Order: sequence, then C-alpha cells, then structure tokens
Amino acid sequence: MKTSPFLYLLCLALLLPIMSCGQSGEKEESAGSDEVVAEGLTPEELAEAIMATYREAVGDIVTLTEGLPDGQSIYDDAVSMKEQYVQKFVAYGKQKEAMSDADRSAIDRKLRLGMSSFYRDQAYKAYMEATNSYMSTHRELQKILADFNVITQYADFELLRKQLPEEAKRFGV
Repeated sequence: MKTSPFLYLLCLALLLPIMSCGQSGEKEESAGSDEVVAEGLTPEELAEAIMATYREAVGDIVTLTEGLPDGQSIYDDAVSMKEQYVQKFVAYGKQKEAMSDADRSAIDRKLRLGMSSFYRDQAYKAYMEATNSYMSTHRELQKILADFNVITQYADFELLRKQLPEEAKRFGV
C-alpha cells in the first residue's frame, strides 16, 4: 500500500506537538486507562494537546474505516477506540477544571479556532464521509463514529454535565 504525502504530513503534524511536549523535561505523565497524557500544562499547551488528540482520534477513525469495511468487523475496535480517547479527554478535563475561569476561557477560544480550521481539513472530511456511509448499513457503528465529532466535550466538564450527565457521573465530574 502506498502512503500518500498528505497522510505522512498529517501524522507528522500530530506527532510533533506530542514529541516536543517532553523536551523540556518538566511535564509529568499520568496514565488514564492505557493512555498517557501530559500533566501540568499551561492553558495554551492544554488547548494544543486537546486539539492534537482530537486530530489523532479523527485520523484513527479514518484509518479504521479506510475502504469502508463491513461495520460489524470494525464495531468493537471503534467502541474500544472511543473509550481510549474519552479517557484522554477526561484527563485533560481534570487539568482544565483546576484552572481559573480566565484560563478555561482562553482554552475554549483556542479550541474554537482550531476546530474551525480543522473542519476544512481533508482528514475531517474523510471522517464525515465514512461516518455518514454507515448510516444505512450499521447504525450502531455510525453512532459511535458520530460521537467522535463531539468527543472533546469530555475535556469540558461543564459541557459534559449539561450534554451527557450520565457520563459526567461515570467520571465523577
């Protein structure tokens, strides 16, 4: 299989923020499930980490659905992937929750700008096409894939409490 230059650049763009995060030696790591997220981030770093993780999640869904395999064959992987990313976003949410109102607002502004830009990205378009393609063939999978569109709400506990109160309770937020 030939790797496209776009996919290579997308992977590089996703990995650079993650790789540069540990260069200062000041960031501690915390395990959430099997995943690790940086702790002690500044508001700007946290917004960047949330955005990078969102891009990564969408990229993983695009990879999982490449060629539009039978929905049943990828359903369990999609459910597992969603939970892994939820755990990451909850860990980010705990950091965000501990910040001042001004810092949380700064994070929200940066995320709105990042999301607005990402929605025009080819990876996001491929994600939406894949998600929509399962509407008629595997509705349960389509719902899981659609959840990735708003998965960053797990990093915003105020929003999580309003939109998914049962999930907020599950995480004790």
